[in-house]
Amino acid sequence: MNHLYVGPTLRPREPVLRHPRVRVHRPARHGDLFASSIADGDRIVPIDGVFHYALQHFGKHLLEKGDLVLARSHLREALRLRIAKRDTGLVQSTQSALDRVEARIGQTVAGLAAGRE
Repeated sequence: MNHLYVGPTLRPREPVLRHPRVRVHRPARHGDLFASSIADGDRIVPIDGVFHYALQHFGKHLLEKGDLVLARSHLREALRLRIAKRDTGLVQSTQSALDRVEARIGQTVAGLAAGRE
């Protein structure tokens, strides 16, 4: 299932919102991305909402699950939004999480390269 958190960005008649594998939610707010209706293997697509908290926490969740590419994507967007807010503490927190993702990606790439030798 694909969970789309939408608001004014998409009109209700958009074809993607009527797809049988899409569940439409209101704009994302803190805690929404951990709803019990979201199962392992589901995709979460926040399009509208209060993102920087949701992106940060879900990015960390993805890191813990080992989905490094999506974790990096979520954390980069959270960082962009937090830089725009000019909140140094939030920026540092997100940068720290992003650094952990980058380190894990580097370890994975190095492990793959070592296995080919």
